[in-house]
Amino acid sequence: MSHWDRPLSSNERQLFGQFLLNLERVGVVAVLLRNYETFPATMGHDLDVFFRREDLPKAVKIFRTVLQKAGGEVLQIHERDYVLAVWFRAAPGEPKTIHLDFYHGAYTWHGLTFLSDAAVIAGARQQGDFKIPRPAHEALSLFLASLMWGAFYKSRYGERIESLLSDPEESVEFFRLLEDKFGPDSRPAFAFTGENLPDKAAARAYAVRLRSCLQRRSFARQPFRSLFLSARYWWGEMKTVLSPPAICIAVLGPDGSGKSTVIHAVKARVEYFFGETVDRHWRPQLLRDAGVAARQRSERTGSVTDPHGRQPHSMPLSALRFFYYWLDYWLGWPLRVWKFKAKNHLVIFDRYAPDMWCDPRRYRLNLPTSLMKCFCRLVPQPELTFVLLADAETIHQRKGEVPLETVRELLLRYGDAAQQGRRIRAVDCRRTVDQIADEIAAAIMAVLKAKTNQHRRFR
Repeated sequence: MSHWDRPLSSNERQLFGQFLLNLERVGVVAVLLRNYETFPATMGHDLDVFFRREDLPKAVKIFRTVLQKAGGEVLQIHERDYVLAVWFRAAPGEPKTIHLDFYHGAYTWHGLTFLSDAAVIAGARQQGDFKIPRPAHEALSLFLASLMWGAFYKSRYGERIESLLSDPEESVEFFRLLEDKFGPDSRPAFAFTGENLPDKAAARAYAVRLRSCLQRRSFARQPFRSLFLSARYWWGEMKTVLSPPAICIAVLGPDGSGKSTVIHAVKARVEYFFGETVDRHWRPQLLRDAGVAARQRSERTGSVTDPHGRQPHSMPLSALRFFYYWLDYWLGWPLRVWKFKAKNHLVIFDRYAPDMWCDPRRYRLNLPTSLMKCFCRLVPQPELTFVLLADAETIHQRKGEVPLETVRELLLRYGDAAQQGRRIRAVDCRRTVDQIADEIAAAIMAVLKAKTNQHRRFR
């Protein structure tokens, strides 16, 4: 059993059995792409199931019907041109979530096909109650997925690829498919396993060559179809960018409120629902720190041990610093936040813009609070902001660098920040980390559930 394998409950096994049976009844072919050896007794991190593109609406409708009858619920959805990823619980009371990928373009890159749906279905083989790919086709998927999409070679698949190609007939078919779609120079110059694996630069160069060959040969053979497929792919990507599946959250609070510990605990609870979790501190940081940009100091590393140790700047200089950082939120948001939300990455800020008026001394700002508060409202806002609050004595006891009277003043400001909008909420940080993290995780899941309820395939 691998690191990710876990046993499926009886409810989960029953749901998958009913799903596959109903697909078969209406003539929809489903192929489990990988990690099927012990299914349905166990499953890995996720389950990848291949469908013809034209069968996807039927497959989703059947899944939705089966899930509703079982009393389960969909928690998160991420749809792209080639895959519909669904996170769900199979029945009421099930403690664990399942990640199911409806692949209808597993053998494509940017819409261009390197193995047709018809070929995948024709080569599929029966294993128990479900179908699995032909070994050469599975090897092709494992070999190309990370190369084509990420420009790196996933060496952990090497042994599996060699096993799938141990049959000479499958090995011949694998390299025939490579040469047909990617040209005679597409054969890798490295072994699948062992010491002769490509480094990052070599894998990137090989991936670039494969992509270029696929594009060139696809457009030369079927120019109009290739143009249509590419346009359809990028149209789907544009829709994902305009309506990202993931969210951004921020956690605020004075030093000693436990932000870092809480963020770590929250990530452990919700990271399964996202491709990655992306950590940001205070701002997007597309622009360098003002002092670094002005060549007054070098980049700092590590935590700040004396946040109020330096005097605030003059008002004119404070205004320049404030608007420089304010600009960073607007310039950095598309590349450092929105881009990752569109990829289904959870973006977590430790502090955010309101911190500048809640704790201006930390940022050496000497400006009217009302001015900073007004402009901080105008920056792009996270879907959820959590302000960790407690009594001043508790905060000061945890971290005593800041005088008690200053802590009291800061808590008044942070308490005010927690009242600034419906997306912001106060969180009592006197409780245990688990209790706080559970509350924040539940709020995150509620936002994801609301997004799911608006998805066109699951309304």
